[in-house]
Amino acid sequence: MSRHGFHNVLNAPSDEEEGFLDLLGYDIYDWISRGVAGYDEPLETYFFNLEGSWIFGTTHVEITTISELQGTLSAIFGGAALPFNMEGLLRIAEDFETEEGILSPGEAAMMSAGLPQDYLDNHLKLAKALRAEQ
Repeated sequence: MSRHGFHNVLNAPSDEEEGFLDLLGYDIYDWISRGVAGYDEPLETYFFNLEGSWIFGTTHVEITTISELQGTLSAIFGGAALPFNMEGLLRIAEDFETEEGILSPGEAAMMSAGLPQDYLDNHLKLAKALRAEQ
């Protein structure tokens, strides 16, 4: 299993991006400071989570590409074009994909629209429950 700090997924936000909040109200700085991402080989899935709330990539082949990870992350930020760290994403995916699999922020935002609403709702419900336990 690979595990990387979220600074490998997102760059520090621009002034405009500083206002971006996920569906639970966490900002990009929260994710950079407390988030992790990586690849779980036995489950054949990418994963990412934010300590004490969001958890994605816990089931077999849930997130099979780094672009799916990007689209899912954009979805929980309301379809925002996030400041992705392209070099960091490449490091996470280097043993599993090629650079062509990494999306631009705009492409990831567009991909987020295709995420099934029930998938997002189930993860939001779980994240709220985990946060309530804190």
